[in-house]
Amino acid sequence: MTDNVTIPYTQYRSFFENSAAHFGQLDARHTAHLGAYHPSDNIGRLLCRVWTIRPDDAGLALAAYMVALNNECDRLEVSRPGLKKVSSGLPLSVNENEFPDVDVAKMVATVTREVPGYYSDAA
Repeated sequence: MTDNVTIPYTQYRSFFENSAAHFGQLDARHTAHLGAYHPSDNIGRLLCRVWTIRPDDAGLALAAYMVALNNECDRLEVSRPGLKKVSSGLPLSVNENEFPDVDVAKMVATVTREVPGYYSDAA
């Protein structure tokens, strides 16, 4: 038995975008509850999985996260953490033992640079 499945790209993209958005909403709620922002290991794990499958999609995943994070922060009337704060926290949200083949610094730098191309309100 294998752990791999094949799905059409549109479904794969929908899966990771919706997952990233969900994690953004959850992190905004945690921010409101705790009074401070910290990216969860959920978004770190998702970005690493997307990065290992198709690195070109990781920036899109982070953009979906940022949209949902910012929208939920606005709805909850808490300060948006901003892309810089999100990016600086991402390395702490990755379990490098789970993803030994991922150069986390390179992934974070790449996805951070790509987000504004997908989402201009990332600040």
